Amino acid sequence: MRQQILLDTGPLIALIDRRDRYHSWVTTEYAWVRMAEFYPGSFVLTLDSDFLIYRKHKNKPILVIMPGA
Repeated sequence: MRQQILLDTGPLIALIDRRDRYHSWVTTEYAWVRMAEFYPGSFVLTLDSDFLIYRKHKNKPILVIMPGA
């Protein structure tokens, strides 16, 4: 079975171009919570440890891949 991974590119975008027109949207964590709800069984690849406490659908943990954690 093929797994979906949602990649949190916020830190990369912030490093490359702080003036990017989508910069504020990309770094909005709420958007990643919503994406995790739209793609059941997907993982969020992120460096942000806050994703360990965020919940989708009000009470379900978000599946996270976090290098170094």
